[in-house]
Amino acid sequence: MKSAQLRGNEEATLTALLGLEILDTAPEPEFDALVHAAAAVCGVPMALISLIDRERQWFKANIGLNGTSQTAREVSFCAHAVLSDTVFVVEDTTKDSRFAGNPLVLGEPHIRFYAGAPLRLSSGERIGTLCIMDSAPRTLIEADRSALERLAVAVVRALEGRLAVRELSRSRSSAPQASAAQGSVDRALRNVDHAMKHLFTADAGDRAKHNAMHFCLTSTVALLGITHKLLDPDAPLTPLQREAAWKQLSEDTKVAGRSAYRAALALADPHADHEMVRG
Repeated sequence: MKSAQLRGNEEATLTALLGLEILDTAPEPEFDALVHAAAAVCGVPMALISLIDRERQWFKANIGLNGTSQTAREVSFCAHAVLSDTVFVVEDTTKDSRFAGNPLVLGEPHIRFYAGAPLRLSSGERIGTLCIMDSAPRTLIEADRSALERLAVAVVRALEGRLAVRELSRSRSSAPQASAAQGSVDRALRNVDHAMKHLFTADAGDRAKHNAMHFCLTSTVALLGITHKLLDPDAPLTPLQREAAWKQLSEDTKVAGRSAYRAALALADPHADHEMVRG
């Protein structure tokens, strides 16, 4: 048996791996689905998302190795696979001097075939693999190789997407005042919506007052909508998206102004027939 050498950018890769905040986390459906897909597409009983830590390989998702969450790095097939830019394949481990004496070959789970696609982050570090294994020797056909590579890309996107969601959540929670204001706006919108529904199901009674209430509520909805948009920490917008957003805010402002003006007219001149507009 021959242990794999370290990655050329080992420390940077370990830093990137830790930065993903994924090690020792609980199973998650998207990752479980990806290993099941790899096993099913390639027709093998075992598949892993294996992340190469300093002294171990840890499995984020696992099919076929029940009760095993990690192994020592020195016996890891994946530690060899992360050194490659392409899918690393061992068709028969008993005929490969690097693995013939490996305890995972000689004992459970008796690995005879291995193929691992490196998980390359968008920053370039190879942090682990999406790998498939079998207890019988076999070859990897081109279609299976391509599928494994594509699924490995999906794993990386899931990992980086997971981190992005966590960072967004933190950025929102780190601004408690904005978060509290957002909650207040949400509650106000619900209250105004309830008032609007009540207004249009109630007897009109005093027409002028009814009109004024409608216009005041319409103006309030528009203003709350503007506030809601300005408070929401959205992802960076493209120039076209930004232009469209500002145009919408401008229209909302016009609606708010017109509605407030008509509310004032309805109260100042109760006998006039003012047009009722909805936002």
